Amino acid sequence: MKKLFLLLTLLLLIIPQNIFADSSTTIQKFDSKVVVEKNGDLKITETVNYKSSKNMNGIYRNIVIKNSDSIENLIIKSDYKKFSPTDKAKNGDSYVYTVTKSDNSAKIKAYIPWTGSINLTFEYTLKNGAILGTDSGIIAYTFLSDIDTKIESFVGTIEVPKLDKFMNYYTENKLNIDEGNGTLTISSDNINSSSISIAASFPKEFISESTNIKNVSSENLDEFFENFPINKDIAKVLSSILIIPSFIFMIVIFIFYSKKDENEKQPIGKFLKLSPSEASVFIIGNYLPSVILATIFDFEKRDFLKINVENYTTKKDKQKENYIFVKTNSPTNLSEDEKYLYDLIFSYGDGKTVSTNQLNSARKSSSMTFMRDFNKYYELVKDELYKKGVIYKKPKYLVISITAMLFSLFAFVMSILLLISKSILAILILPISIIIFILSIMLITKKTPLGDEQYKLYTTLYSELKKVSNFEYKSNDDKQTLLLYAIAFGLKEKALNNLKENLDINSDIFIPIFWNYPMMSTFNYSLIGSTSTSTYYGTSSSGGSTGGGSTGGF
Repeated sequence: MKKLFLLLTLLLLIIPQNIFADSSTTIQKFDSKVVVEKNGDLKITETVNYKSSKNMNGIYRNIVIKNSDSIENLIIKSDYKKFSPTDKAKNGDSYVYTVTKSDNSAKIKAYIPWTGSINLTFEYTLKNGAILGTDSGIIAYTFLSDIDTKIESFVGTIEVPKLDKFMNYYTENKLNIDEGNGTLTISSDNINSSSISIAASFPKEFISESTNIKNVSSENLDEFFENFPINKDIAKVLSSILIIPSFIFMIVIFIFYSKKDENEKQPIGKFLKLSPSEASVFIIGNYLPSVILATIFDFEKRDFLKINVENYTTKKDKQKENYIFVKTNSPTNLSEDEKYLYDLIFSYGDGKTVSTNQLNSARKSSSMTFMRDFNKYYELVKDELYKKGVIYKKPKYLVISITAMLFSLFAFVMSILLLISKSILAILILPISIIIFILSIMLITKKTPLGDEQYKLYTTLYSELKKVSNFEYKSNDDKQTLLLYAIAFGLKEKALNNLKENLDINSDIFIPIFWNYPMMSTFNYSLIGSTSTSTYYGTSSSGGSTGGGSTGGF
């Protein structure tokens, strides 16, 4: 986790150079004219004035070509001098350009060293860029998209030769439009939008030669533009705002999680003696009926009770077993949770004996009281863990943890929406929100230094018991205790039998009824109404526009 935190912090320090910083290049004026040809082609002329305080190697222009057939007749000029196409170019070259095409865009790099200011003209044709719809001709055009360079002045014109008046038009950003004879002109100073788009319809005869025929209508021009859950411009602002508290929350939660308290119990370098029930609640957390069963077997091992079994036949002629727990010697040296459980179990009988059938009847007659009584036992087990210094009485930093968790969920949802809305910063917010959530969970469940050590030791023991590791070096008493741990941990009966064989336990002496009868399922049913050994008890922790793209210096 520390390595991941440091890596993300490093990314946040590096990436903002490209994301947060203003570009050194400014577009003083961007003039674009789009002429709709009879065959549906779009003939485009763009004149752009760039300025920069740095020494630049050229100009880039990314042109979106999706929803058209191709880009053709590309001409680039500066001061009336044309650029020549080339396959390869390097910084320092002059009046050459490269084009990298994909299905959606053409990435142009025009090489010309410059400083101060420079004028460039781009001329090109987007084949079949206009649409011959069901009731009209339609042009859905994006002058610029993903704008990453400041634009001080913009003028964009759509022209349909010989047209008197457009039938309908729509702008994505609600920009002002001046309508002339066959023209629509958008003009704006200091563009603060991420894209500039327009859709317009006109009589079909003005592109009668077009082969770009689609089943679309002039009534729904807004459908030609991408519908984002959050407006792209708003998404950009939200991302910039959200990244700061996200980063702060991540740092704060990490600091709290890493904080050391010298007054807490420290590691001891060996196993701290935990009862089977304490070990199970400590590392697994789920309130398994097997925890109670393991404790009862421990009572038998310590000669505080004995277990008998009687067979009987149900009304449906099914053979069943009823397990009877009988008090023997008076218990001594019991912890508070053990004493509570011992008294609780026999309270469902006559005070000296109790059976699984009686437990089952008590559960059925008053399930809420029954559950509450046994939940109290688990709470007492946790109290013992607290006294031994492996857990906190209450989660430390609970308020900050819950606050951070709620924020992380909000940031996660917002980052998804922002990603869909094409916000670059959302790429950072998403993993940060996940890290905050994980750290919040870790902070709520944080253990003491001693608890961290013992958690690792007992989870290792749990793994060794599941793998049936070699425990030959253990004494016979220790081997029996290991089996009680395995039962409390909820290992399956097959694994328990394999472990018993590995430990060379005499099943005629140590809890013989458990090995010879289906006691686990019967006991589970008595407590929770299910024979499943995995059941836990209680609670646990339509098309698009043509054109678009960006431009700037490099």
